[in-house]
Amino acid sequence: MVYDCLNNADVFEKEVNDGLSSINICDGQFLPEVGQPIVLVGGNCSITGFDVDGEERFWTVSGDNVQSLAMVDFNNDGADELVAGSDDFAIRIFKGEEIIHDVSEKAKVMHLSKIEGSCFGYALSNGAYGVYQGKKKLWKSKSKDVVTAICGCQQDLFGDGEKLLIVGFKSGQIEVRKHKSGEIVHTTSLEE
Repeated sequence: MVYDCLNNADVFEKEVNDGLSSINICDGQFLPEVGQPIVLVGGNCSITGFDVDGEERFWTVSGDNVQSLAMVDFNNDGADELVAGSDDFAIRIFKGEEIIHDVSEKAKVMHLSKIEGSCFGYALSNGAYGVYQGKKKLWKSKSKDVVTAICGCQQDLFGDGEKLLIVGFKSGQIEVRKHKSGEIVHTTSLEE
């Protein structure tokens, strides 16, 4: 369901036949022929996109259940590409319906988050997480704890050109790391 919070009204509601395990919104650059933002939903081996009227405007096949979606300017062409992480250990990059790059990881890809430009963070079901810049993996780390959330911060808070990746764990621990080096700049733990 897409809901207009300001006007307290439903915009549209759709049933997705392949199920829904991830969701993201992309602007009109991803699908210039549509020319408006669309809601992308990842499900069982597919990604579907709906326009503001609830009409299906995009559909493509992905290798397995799509757990995470992010919009990233992967090839630095000024327009975002779709990054999809799935249960078959793959991160796939789509330009429209075409896969332009894919990489195989060591576990299910559970979380993706844009940091800046072609940089994005990822987290796997086995506790591994890190950052890619385009095709290059900048760094990775692994925890015995399960990563439950990641968030890319596009602000340069320390004035050193580094953005941040914030990683949350099932235990309540939170790490803040520099996106290029992986250096930890802050940790805290939340109580249950």
